[in-house]
Amino acid sequence: MKCKCCGNPIVPDVKYCPVCGEPNDGYFDDEKEKEKVEAIHQYHQQFRNSEASNGYQPYDYLSGGIKFLCFLLPIVGIVLYFAYHHDRPQSASSAFKWAFIGIVLNIIGWMMLL
Repeated sequence: MKCKCCGNPIVPDVKYCPVCGEPNDGYFDDEKEKEKVEAIHQYHQQFRNSEASNGYQPYDYLSGGIKFLCFLLPIVGIVLYFAYHHDRPQSASSAFKWAFIGIVLNIIGWMMLL
């Protein structure tokens, strides 16, 4: 048996597809229960779509330790910027900002020593 949404092979005794979460039609016998599950699934799909269209990014932040690392080793911040700039733009911006601050203060420190 295959999922009607993603085509992933599923066994008939599971309620939902483990890959996409689509309800398994073969599991639900009662028509009323099928309609209820489908309504819930549609609601969750709309919720996910509305979050995506509003630019919702649930984990778009860098911890203080990563920011400090970007400051001490600016190459880490530059690498993180290029790794995150499409998926997590706020994290990428923060990593680049701390790398830039680290580079500028490093240059000023070396100029003061000379």
